[in-house]
Amino acid sequence: MKLISIPPEPIDQPRGEAAVPLRYEDVAQDGRLVLETAGQGIGEAVWRQLLAHLPERELFRETGIVPILTRICTVGGAGPFSVDAAVAGSGTFAIGVQQDRVYVDMWAKLEARHGRTYEAQADRGGPPVVALRTFAEHVMTRLFAPPDQRKVSAVPGLTVAPRAHTLSDVATMLVPPPAAELLDGELVADSQPFVFGLRHTDSNQHVNSLVYPRLFEEAVVRRLAARGRSAAVLATEVDCSYRKPCFAGDVMRFWLQAFVLEGEPGAVGVLLPEGTTPTTHKPHTFVRMLLR
Repeated sequence: MKLISIPPEPIDQPRGEAAVPLRYEDVAQDGRLVLETAGQGIGEAVWRQLLAHLPERELFRETGIVPILTRICTVGGAGPFSVDAAVAGSGTFAIGVQQDRVYVDMWAKLEARHGRTYEAQADRGGPPVVALRTFAEHVMTRLFAPPDQRKVSAVPGLTVAPRAHTLSDVATMLVPPPAAELLDGELVADSQPFVFGLRHTDSNQHVNSLVYPRLFEEAVVRRLAARGRSAAVLATEVDCSYRKPCFAGDVMRFWLQAFVLEGEPGAVGVLLPEGTTPTTHKPHTFVRMLLR
């Protein structure tokens, strides 16, 4: 991990394990998994194996309190992996309170043996290696309540310990690493806006959180191509923090600052409504990313 750090996992929490089937589009041409595949690991190993069986689950439904993703950090492995590989997902979670908010933090990793899709066997044998590692921060909220009633500082009937770690402030996400060679002197608007449709949304009634890192990666690739650098790269580390959701019909644009860190391209950036700038409007999303 050169750019992103993942908080240490709790050692006293139950762990969930599940097989994670790969879609054809989850594996890039060089055999690495695309980073959004991490969402399947969180979903299968943590949500379905652990959180779905919490005694408090019905309490959450009755009170309208749900954990909403507010930050995700993912780091990819080297590969290559076959789309037919047996991928094992495992993960855990912890509920903690910090600064008058209740967090549900989740960790997951995907492991598989090396191989390629068109080799004679789905894997080459040997021990499994980590294909993706993910940390996902969720904040408890009353999702469909009026804005002034959504904040949750305590959950009725649930005793919550202090959160065991503190994440870096989102403002620091916009500071390129000190050792980086800057390709842009400041945040620069992406060459094109993006219009969200229902295709990008989910049951939480807004744009799905995993859409943003993918669109930011596309913006970084465009920027690299405009700077005369190779576009044949794939995101290998991402830290994405969500301040305000987007909805179908919104027209948005990334502003980003590209750099090179130890020979690998990357960028920091924010997502803003079309027609605004980082000095006139608060960002909806903060992102930093490294590619290889």
